[in-house]
Amino acid sequence: MKIRNEEKRIYYQANREKIKVRVKAYQKANIEHLKVYRKKYREKNTDKIKVRAKAWYCGNIDKKREYNKVYHSAYYQLNKETLKAHRKAYRQANSNKIKIRDKIYNQLNPEKIAIRCRKRKALRLGVGHEPYTNNYIFNRDRWTCQLCGEKINKRLKWPNPRSKSLDHIVPLSKGGNDSPTNVQASHLRCNMSKHAVNKGQLRLFG
Repeated sequence: MKIRNEEKRIYYQANREKIKVRVKAYQKANIEHLKVYRKKYREKNTDKIKVRAKAWYCGNIDKKREYNKVYHSAYYQLNKETLKAHRKAYRQANSNKIKIRDKIYNQLNPEKIAIRCRKRKALRLGVGHEPYTNNYIFNRDRWTCQLCGEKINKRLKWPNPRSKSLDHIVPLSKGGNDSPTNVQASHLRCNMSKHAVNKGQLRLFG
């Protein structure tokens, strides 16, 4: 058996192009038959195919990501208008479904939503943005309001006046960046009463 396999390998190496042409011609001549055969094979070996695909993906993650990046970029450029029309039609036909899905996602990923909203606002105002999480700021400031100096109760929720809030030292509307060095922990009440006044600027230099 090993000798026969070795002979097959040698034959394939010597006749690779010839075999490719022959296979391509066969596939072209039997396209409908092959579709039926492949469909039956997939239905009969679903679990086997999934295991094999997963094993290949785990061993070729970087290769797959690079391929997807190039392929999807090229496909999008060639079908930009068609994809836009398809997405618009899908959103119109599934508006309620999308709203429910987005609501569930927002509830499960509050930190990601907060980062996305801050980034969008910073871009709209033309100021810099650096990703950070709410917990990072509160832990860094030891859950102490940097405006009044009192402790912030972790259990209190918005709209309680003493609930947690993030305050921009230099307001975004006045050119301040959305970055950890320009953000401090505060009570909601203290933040709201500050308005657009620069307060707590020593952190920018410390």
